[in-house]
Amino acid sequence: MKYLTRTTGAKFVRIASIAGLALAAFVSAGPVHATQYNEGEYTVWDNSKYYIDDQSGGYPTYLQTVSNMSSTNSRMIWNVDWNFSNSGVNYGLKYPAVHMGWHWGYPAHYPSTTTGLPTQLAAGKTVSSVWNFAFANTPDNNWSGYDVAWDCWFHWNGAPTWQNQPNYELMIWPYSNSQPVGSKLENVTIGGQAYELWGGPVNSWYTFSFRKVNQTQSISLKISDFTNYLINDNNTAVKNTGFNKWVYLTGVEAGVENYNGSGHLYNWWYQSDVY
Repeated sequence: MKYLTRTTGAKFVRIASIAGLALAAFVSAGPVHATQYNEGEYTVWDNSKYYIDDQSGGYPTYLQTVSNMSSTNSRMIWNVDWNFSNSGVNYGLKYPAVHMGWHWGYPAHYPSTTTGLPTQLAAGKTVSSVWNFAFANTPDNNWSGYDVAWDCWFHWNGAPTWQNQPNYELMIWPYSNSQPVGSKLENVTIGGQAYELWGGPVNSWYTFSFRKVNQTQSISLKISDFTNYLINDNNTAVKNTGFNKWVYLTGVEAGVENYNGSGHLYNWWYQSDVY
């Protein structure tokens, strides 16, 4: 779905002990374990607001695992571990992630009363999110690419089924060593933070990607600030996509796109809200 292109000077960060302390503190607050079940070829964990799939379809599960899922109604924590370095097979791009609202191949899990989605941008709702994670990656000889990213989906249809193709995709990359799909359109500042805005078509929809210039593993932002920027942007390439306030935000996801290599993503605080 995305196209990972190697960038030079990538930094591979080892997990700090503070992440474990923060996770322990959060667990002690009394999270509720998510429910686990199978849906097609994937294993799914969900609670009353979010659901996680392990993206295990098409390869042995020992190559990638999702574990330690726990939650409250508002927050989710989970770990992802993968090791494709010695598999001898190129399994392509994976995106184990937490989902809220619409997602490819799944029926709608929860109504708008639980998730706040879909919401038409013209309604002016705030969509906020916080994500604290610790990331470690080990490259292999075939190169390892990744982006830790939000992935947001938009439809002109305000009640899409799982079969409906999206019209737009918006990604926010707080941490990555890869190049987004398409071409770089401009440098922007949103919420006081600098991003590169990339854009390009993917299949039948258009993808916007905001790649953070000063990368971080702890970030709080408003996704609605990014959609408002696109609505009001005078960049010709952006305007030509037709993105406007009448489109519906239908799904918000957060996870790691990984390609080969091995790595660990410890998500010890994630939350998204629409209000």
